[in-house]
Amino acid sequence: MRRRRGDGGMGRTTLSWLSLSSFLFPLSSILGGCAPQAQPTAATPSVPVLVEGGVLEGRQVRAFGLNVTLPSAPAALARNGEVLYAGYPFQLLIYRRGVVESSVQLPGIPRYIKAKPLPLVGLENGLFVPGQGLLSYPARDALNTRQGIYWLDNDGVNLERRRVVEGSFGLMAASDQAVYAFGREGVRVSDGLRFPLPRPATAAVVQGDVYVASAQGIVRLNPDGLRLGSVDGVFSGLESDGTRLYSLRDGRLVTISLDLRLVEVAGTRNTLPPSFAAVRTTPPVLPLAAAPLRGLPLTSLSSPLSSPLSSSHSLRPSPGGTQ
Repeated sequence: MRRRRGDGGMGRTTLSWLSLSSFLFPLSSILGGCAPQAQPTAATPSVPVLVEGGVLEGRQVRAFGLNVTLPSAPAALARNGEVLYAGYPFQLLIYRRGVVESSVQLPGIPRYIKAKPLPLVGLENGLFVPGQGLLSYPARDALNTRQGIYWLDNDGVNLERRRVVEGSFGLMAASDQAVYAFGREGVRVSDGLRFPLPRPATAAVVQGDVYVASAQGIVRLNPDGLRLGSVDGVFSGLESDGTRLYSLRDGRLVTISLDLRLVEVAGTRNTLPPSFAAVRTTPPVLPLAAAPLRGLPLTSLSSPLSSPLSSSHSLRPSPGGTQ
């Protein structure tokens, strides 16, 4: 009789564990789905994505001063110095110095992230601003500044709910001092100053001077839109950390000094490929009424700067193949 009671107790215990397991397994699956899932290491080679100081490949960020493995490939990514923003469906991870600092719930799937001047996430249904929540602006592009939220629609530039500049523009860039919009022409939003661009802009950054990338090169302009120099080539994206410019060419990271002297193409030893031979600095193009400049020397490009990527955080060559 004791043996039977013991067997019956064991049976009840086994059934209890089976019942508990059937409850815990789906619960763990649900909870696990709340966090970005790691991707298998045998995934196909990913296309490099430009980020300030380096590239994102799959879930690995390799940049000057930063090396981070993300939980999975993000939908959008942006960096501002020691802070990295990685956007996933309904979640924003914020890293500081390579360590997760916080996780913020998003009301949608991120299309893009702007880390400068202040953080902002572009969604299909509006803009998400940390501390403010969802703003129902139908923005093509947007910036979070100390003056407020600047955003583009099909007809111009808006500051919050007020139209400030009329025109057709595709992207925006700003420093702490000035906001610009770019399309077939450029405009300084604060005073409406318009200036021509050699070609429609594909990317831009503002670092005192204004740097605009197009399908055939990068042009440097002063704050009033006067041309100071250019570098020819087919580049993808444009970023800056305040001391250098970063772009991609044929899937490789290109580092350029602010005076448009080529520094390095990742995977080379400080040499200028033939396609980069046409790097030139030109005098400013002044209005006709201005007095001509005389004796303005051209910058020599015979000695490229040493690479900032030779430290322990240097990038490895990327497979051929965005921001």
